[in-house]
Amino acid sequence: MEPRIRVLVVDDEPAILRALQRLLTRRGFEVETASSGLSALEHLRDRASDVIISDFKMPGMNGTELLCAAAAMLPKIRRILLSGCAERVVQVDAVFIPKPFDEDELLRHCRLGRLP
Repeated sequence: MEPRIRVLVVDDEPAILRALQRLLTRRGFEVETASSGLSALEHLRDRASDVIISDFKMPGMNGTELLCAAAAMLPKIRRILLSGCAERVVQVDAVFIPKPFDEDELLRHCRLGRLP
């Protein structure tokens, strides 16, 4: 049996965290959550993930800053940025998915696991 893909979901809105956790868990992913960029980085120091999904607008550290820091720690981690912002002014090497997100698109990117 192939190991499950580990996904870390980061969002400051608890309802979004719960919704993404339910969706991904039902689809067979191993899911953990963090409510801030700082707690996500602490999590990644303790336990590597294959995929990180982050909201863009969060207090303290935004999603772009988080994904750049995650890539520095784990260069092969797949990075997905969710954003409700109308403009895509984001300069980060990540998959960009606008909110409201399409579940199938999000799942497709998560299934790819780590970057080659």
